[in-house]
Amino acid sequence: MNSTATNKKIAISLFSGVGGLDLGFEAAGFEIAIAIDNNPIVLTTYQHNFPHATVLCKDIREVTAQEIRACIQAKYADWDGEIHTVFGGPPCQGFSVAGLQNVEDERNSLVGEFVRLVLELNPLAAIMENVPGIKNQKFGCITANLQAVLEEHYFLSK
Repeated sequence: MNSTATNKKIAISLFSGVGGLDLGFEAAGFEIAIAIDNNPIVLTTYQHNFPHATVLCKDIREVTAQEIRACIQAKYADWDGEIHTVFGGPPCQGFSVAGLQNVEDERNSLVGEFVRLVLELNPLAAIMENVPGIKNQKFGCITANLQAVLEEHYFLSK
């Protein structure tokens, strides 16, 4: 189904879950072009909440910017290639004070995948949501380099 992208603010949802952040972006006038999560159960709920959405059930580590762009182009025949925003909330369990705040938690690396796709997709803006614990100094080994790389391309605000 090809629809039109004319006058739409194209957004990409990463770590979409059931679509909580997406509701806000949609209400603000963004067109969620594609939603990506690796959990088929939550994506079933997402698809119920957003029946016209294109969803991709895939591990973010295996998703490429080229694949995302191809999905958007297939959905919007007149898409000019501009992405207004990439947004999402990578898993927070490894950073959260409600958990162990384990630097070695493999889910912590998914923040890097968010940053990778932002840099590859080159949107006008990106918004990442996470818990305050991510700012803990012990996670600097994960976040400091990502922040520095982003600051080369974007103005950062926390």
